[in-house]
Amino acid sequence: MQSWNLHEVVVQFDGRRTPHKTAKFSGDRYCIVLYNPDLSYHNKGFTHIHERTEQLRPPTNEAPKEVGRVVTDIQKSARRELSRQLHAAKWATCKGTKSHKKYAGAPSTTLCFGTARRLGPYKNKCKGKPAAANKTHKPLYRALQLYLRALLGAVVDDYSGVFVARNSVCDWHYDATNVGPSIITCVGEYEGGDLLINPSKYRPLICYQCKKGGPGARVCREVLKHTAEEWWCDIDAYRGL
Repeated sequence: MQSWNLHEVVVQFDGRRTPHKTAKFSGDRYCIVLYNPDLSYHNKGFTHIHERTEQLRPPTNEAPKEVGRVVTDIQKSARRELSRQLHAAKWATCKGTKSHKKYAGAPSTTLCFGTARRLGPYKNKCKGKPAAANKTHKPLYRALQLYLRALLGAVVDDYSGVFVARNSVCDWHYDATNVGPSIITCVGEYEGGDLLINPSKYRPLICYQCKKGGPGARVCREVLKHTAEEWWCDIDAYRGL
């Protein structure tokens, strides 16, 4: 079991392949995740390719690692402004909306920025469109962009989505719809709340056809006996077909 303190630290890990959860905490904790949602426009018939998605899909097989830390005055200033915007933002949990199972049935308060797979907290499916919060929370979005760029530089350009969760506790889960690894950090006045990762439960990704068909990793590997190493496509080979 690995435990990462995300306060003023940025960690990159492959949540598609390793289960992770949030340790218990007290106080106000804002979890920020940079990720690439599954923006592939393939259908179940495997008819065409989305090039940006495929460039990001090959496996990294890298262990979780620290990729940033708040140390400079510019970073600290950007963090203070982000904290101010996070506290000032309007946060609302949609009534009557079923929370994602990773929250173990508890209410979750989240905002999605950038390009989102869904708009709002788990409703209004909207594949590959600008997230609603880009417009509804402009000052916060700007503060996020400035803070993340101060921390990571051009690395932020590798990610199309930013997910922010306020005081949400996640149970064990995989990020099944992510493309490539994600980057995670936290802001706020809180104690506890470490990111827990269990590398012993590392799992292979499901194959390409099963990904879009939806049977899941266990069915793909154990029931259907598919043996494709990963669910990504060689772009140059595809173009040659």
